[in-house]
Amino acid sequence: MLEQMGVLSKIDGRTLARYCELWAKWRDLAQFVQANGTAYQYETNSGESHWRAFPQAKDIVTVSDSLLRLEQQFGLTPSARASLKVERIDGQPDVSNRFFG
Repeated sequence: MLEQMGVLSKIDGRTLARYCELWAKWRDLAQFVQANGTAYQYETNSGESHWRAFPQAKDIVTVSDSLLRLEQQFGLTPSARASLKVERIDGQPDVSNRFFG
């Protein structure tokens, strides 16, 4: 679909690969957070109970931000598509409404 929209070419391969790697990492982090929550309770030597965030809960925010930046560059968010300026090749169909088809 990105190629049909005119926003993808061979030179973008590495950026798209990075997006795929980040998405896979985000998926793994999201599964961890869904299964374990965002924080765990621990007890200090003095017996006090405290909460600490799982590293995965912090990492998912960082990865999400990186994904969003790449999604915006590829026109994968509504606001990015609204400002997307690409030239269509004559004879190509309008694919602007084919994101979920």
